[in-house]
Amino acid sequence: MDLSEPTEPYKYTPLVTSTSIRLLRVDSKSFSHGSDIPRITCSLKTVDLMANPWYHALSYTWGNPLPVDNEYFRPKYDDAQIFTKYDYEKGKCVIHLDGKLQYVSRNLFDALSTVPSDAWARNCNRGNTKKQKAHAPLHWVGISGDEDFLLSVLAGGESVDVNLLDGLGRSGLSFAAEYGRMGVVEILMKAGADAVIVDGEGKMAVDYARENGHGEIVRVLEACGERENLLTPLELPDGPQVWMWVDQICINQEDLEERATQVAMMDQIYQKARYTLVWLGAEDQYTEAAVKAVSKIGSAPVDFQDSKIMPYTNEGKDLYEKEGIPFISAEEWTALAAIFLRNYFRRLWVVQENVLSGTILGYCGKHELPWRMFCRVAQVVYFRQLRLARITSVEYINRQDAVVGIESQAVSLVQWRERFEKGDKAAEPKELSFESLVFDTWTFRATDPRDKIFGLYGLLNIVDKGKWQPDYHKSVEEVYAEATKTIMQQSGELRMLSAAVELLSSKHYNSSLVGSRL
Repeated sequence: MDLSEPTEPYKYTPLVTSTSIRLLRVDSKSFSHGSDIPRITCSLKTVDLMANPWYHALSYTWGNPLPVDNEYFRPKYDDAQIFTKYDYEKGKCVIHLDGKLQYVSRNLFDALSTVPSDAWARNCNRGNTKKQKAHAPLHWVGISGDEDFLLSVLAGGESVDVNLLDGLGRSGLSFAAEYGRMGVVEILMKAGADAVIVDGEGKMAVDYARENGHGEIVRVLEACGERENLLTPLELPDGPQVWMWVDQICINQEDLEERATQVAMMDQIYQKARYTLVWLGAEDQYTEAAVKAVSKIGSAPVDFQDSKIMPYTNEGKDLYEKEGIPFISAEEWTALAAIFLRNYFRRLWVVQENVLSGTILGYCGKHELPWRMFCRVAQVVYFRQLRLARITSVEYINRQDAVVGIESQAVSLVQWRERFEKGDKAAEPKELSFESLVFDTWTFRATDPRDKIFGLYGLLNIVDKGKWQPDYHKSVEEVYAEATKTIMQQSGELRMLSAAVELLSSKHYNSSLVGSRL
């Protein structure tokens, strides 16, 4: 491998078609003597999204991930964490991209250097640990028969356990045999699945196939039991953990036309990704305690919101024991607050990224945050305060901010995801309209003010496919004025004008337009 240092900046070549995207692969991470900053070498390739390539998408924030804008936490961080480390010009980092230099934000660099390469395999081996039956992807595909998804799981690396058992002692092969999924059976056998595993009921996979009249599967399983290597060993391409889509690198940010085209495709990019990796930022002094608090609440045998515990307060151990909740110290509550207040949850783009993604993996530094559990914890802590009719996290809320639970933005992500998945059957259903999205996301931030509108187009295109197209040639004033006009036309009401904010301090905005709340 050529370790000579590149000096030329990376230059993008135009994308081939309107459905082309670039994907990034991290080829190597190496440390020079005495340095704790790795040398990251990457490659880009262009693929057609319509060809359903295997990849994962990254969801993160470009800027400082830490809650340094919060009055409580800001004094807890040093100047480097607040200013220089995450300043794009002062703190930007270089990666080697196809032999050229490419600068990226420090937070993205931290993600590329920190997230473990076996994150996908870990997820596949664990699955939903609260379910006893069929809790992992290999069990689900045995039932559904989704062969392409099965292959993407098996391509996750050598650490993927093809014989992973659920709480009843059943494997994916067992479920495939029961449901008559011949294609899945053959793939699993080629991948080395053990056909003679006996489950908790004393049955093997062939027994389930026989009981359900799947004679061809019975013959395959019996034949494989008699002769080894009956099936050709499985050869797999790169798994979805190898290639990723990340906006900062995979979009030529200097090309406004390409940027607009790619932004218009982001709904499809996140929907077609095998999984999305949420990166909350590098580990800080609160991360380890916060992860423990999430685990305690998420794995408790009782629902936290039904308990008598007041979140973020220094309750005694006796109350926790009485309520059946593992004890959470005042320090752990503070750490949990630090996670909820990270800037990831204030970024507008994460709304559609969370809503449209299928499987989501969460990481904060080297610590995994099981995303489904984390979101559930955000909800129960938030709703516990609603039941109390009291916001107990007020100590962590800035004086000029609205007094709402610090978990509210994380909860908003969960609610919109549920509405997208379940429609009218969601716990709190709401019409997927331009107006409802704008009002629900007005507290979220975007580096480019136009993205406060454009960042919602991916969700709106679910209803009106292809109708919503961003145009970065338009000014902020034009984008906001057109959005306001559209919303009033759709609703037939003037309610949107109540969101107007007079921005006397800025010469760039006309105070008659809808301001920062939009």
